[in-house]
Amino acid sequence: MLFRSTLGASLLREARAEPARGLLVLRVDGTFARLTAAERTERVEGWWAQALALGYERMELLGPGQGLLARSAVVGGGLVLYGPPPAPEGDPA
Repeated sequence: MLFRSTLGASLLREARAEPARGLLVLRVDGTFARLTAAERTERVEGWWAQALALGYERMELLGPGQGLLARSAVVGGGLVLYGPPPAPEGDPA
């Protein structure tokens, strides 16, 4: 799996490359939602930096239920981070 040795790699459930589209799709597990906003941002920015280093031009981050949590910006550079992910199933908070 990509990102095996990176900070936050244990949060990733799947990493799927779509080389023809220059796209890397990452899916996180439910524990990602328990991180603070700053920790989530740090993890996503780290994954984005690694995706760029690997030659990907685009990245999408999906939550456990496939909802879009972040993606690379279409115009300009950087990332677009969406609101906090939903609480993991079975979490009353």
